[in-house]
Amino acid sequence: MNPRNLTALLAAIVLSAGSGAAFAQQNSPVIPVGKLSAFPTIVQTGTHPQLSWSVTVPESVVDVVTIVPPGTIKPKRDLVMDVRILGASVKAVWTNSAGQVTKWEWVPTECLFSYNGGSYSRIFYNTQNNVNPNTIARTQTVAVNQTVNFGGRYYHNNAWSTTYTSTNGQYNVVALKNGDTPPTTTPLYQQPTIESFILPYLDSQGRIKLGPRDVIYLMELTHTNRNDPGFDLQDLVILTTFRDVPPPSGHTGAEWFNTSTMTYGNATTTGSFNAAGTLFKTTSTQNLSKIVLQFADGTSQTINSPGGKTGSFQGTGSNAGKVIVGAWVKSGTNSNSSGSSNGAYHQN
Repeated sequence: MNPRNLTALLAAIVLSAGSGAAFAQQNSPVIPVGKLSAFPTIVQTGTHPQLSWSVTVPESVVDVVTIVPPGTIKPKRDLVMDVRILGASVKAVWTNSAGQVTKWEWVPTECLFSYNGGSYSRIFYNTQNNVNPNTIARTQTVAVNQTVNFGGRYYHNNAWSTTYTSTNGQYNVVALKNGDTPPTTTPLYQQPTIESFILPYLDSQGRIKLGPRDVIYLMELTHTNRNDPGFDLQDLVILTTFRDVPPPSGHTGAEWFNTSTMTYGNATTTGSFNAAGTLFKTTSTQNLSKIVLQFADGTSQTINSPGGKTGSFQGTGSNAGKVIVGAWVKSGTNSNSSGSSNGAYHQN
């Protein structure tokens, strides 16, 4: 009896003991919450108190991110993303001449992550029996409009399989939110090989069941034909949870910090930084002609001719998501105290 080739790799039908659904921390309420007050609290017969109330409705994931099919995520504001591995169930199977399984083993599977169009890097490499869905595999601060993508592949017979990513048009990697239906020909909940680790994330109709700020990634790594029953999107499954950037102690997170105002030449400029330190905003009495962002790693980025008298700026390209420690604002005839041609310097 010989090992079957790579096309015979199948999704596993069992899960190592002790694994279960992962529940991520939420910053917004999962159900509507509110308060009701009355004034005065004691009233005489025939009079009526004045009632006041407020209700906070849970913020859904589409309020904080955009999902670009099949699986690219773009945050609508600066967020923190936690990534958990729910399952990595690729396995190799050996059969006898009658097609009966005589032996099987888990195959090492790799989860890859790309931020803002950068190269893919490993955040997980292991077998299903070593998956712990309650462990955070990666925490990443993601800035507004910067892309988030994931990919996966497995290693077998001293060779890597094809890498599939969330930008691949074959839908081998898909990002789904609460209420979505996985794009398989055979409904996922009807699959004969459905994994136990995915059951907590499906309702009775096969729709995805998640928290308000969760996105689940389903990956099919062993098949490409969506009409094949083996295309079940269960080979690698990850859960991403988005939460607000924690503000400095004593602040609500809605403020701008380290605000400074200075006048040089004919321009008065004001600069502030967001709680994460990844966004700088400025206003001036003259049109803005140049912004130079200085990052914590010692690099800088210049934005020439932004125009207007106000604007918000952040690192782009290889500087995306970097913390800004200071920014020069060139406006009108201004310069800083040392005569820099970059203008007035605002420090974070």
